[in-house]
Amino acid sequence: MTADICYSRCSEETRGLMRPQVRPQGEQLDWQHRAACRGPQAAVFFPPDKPERRDEKRYREAMAKAICAQCPVIDECLAYALAIREQHGIWGGMSANERRSLARTPTHCP
Repeated sequence: MTADICYSRCSEETRGLMRPQVRPQGEQLDWQHRAACRGPQAAVFFPPDKPERRDEKRYREAMAKAICAQCPVIDECLAYALAIREQHGIWGGMSANERRSLARTPTHCP
C-alpha cells in the first residue's frame, strides 16, 4: 500500500500524521474495545514465535489486512500506531514497513 492509497481512505488526523493524544501504556484506549482484531483472530496481526516463510507472511498479513478493511476504527488504529511508532505487526491495515514509508512522506495533503 502506498501513501497515496492511504491518503484517500484515512481521516484528516492520519493524513496529516498529526500526533493524537496517547494515553499512558497500560490504559485501554476506547477505540480498542471496538476493534475488529479483538479475539482469537488477533494472532494473524503479529509474526509467530517461529520463523515463517515469505509466502506464509504474505498470507498472514493479507488475512490481517482483510480484517482491518472491515474495522470501524481503522483510522484511529493507524493514527495510534504512527503516534507511538509501533515497529511490529499490522495496525490500521498497514504493515510496519508500510507505516515507515508513510511516515517518511510529506505531511501535507495531496
